[in-house]
Amino acid sequence: MTRAYKYPIFVKMTRQGDESYPDVSLLNTKAVPPPKGKRPWGGKNPPKGHYNCNLEKYSACFAFGYTGWIRIIDTPVINRARLKNYELLAVILWELTFNGWSEEQCNDSVQLLQQKLDEAKREIKSGKCAVLPKKGNKGFDIVIPNSVRDRLKTLES
Repeated sequence: MTRAYKYPIFVKMTRQGDESYPDVSLLNTKAVPPPKGKRPWGGKNPPKGHYNCNLEKYSACFAFGYTGWIRIIDTPVINRARLKNYELLAVILWELTFNGWSEEQCNDSVQLLQQKLDEAKREIKSGKCAVLPKKGNKGFDIVIPNSVRDRLKTLES
């Protein structure tokens, strides 16, 4: 017997422009609002006046795409989209398979993505990157690893 995943599957309608479509995610039922008066910081040890926005407790929903299929079999579904059962099944299946039609293909996609992220981190650490300064007092510097910049250049030509 399998156990339900710790986050229920959450399906709601989302609007983008004139289009409305079902959106599938995992709902964090233990999420708390971020500290009042503090700004988000995308990393460990945030400076004074900021909070680590990457902490699980501040995220109301999580992406569903790379979740292992066996982990969600007995997981409850919250159907805020008011879809019929067959429509609900279709959008959940679509979300599970958008990175590949099988769980193995999705896992291969995750591994490739992780390799690219690791390569980008190594480049940034060794200074092989371009740094675009932030505009004004707010925001963050934008760091682009050379491999990403080179890939973008090949796509332009």
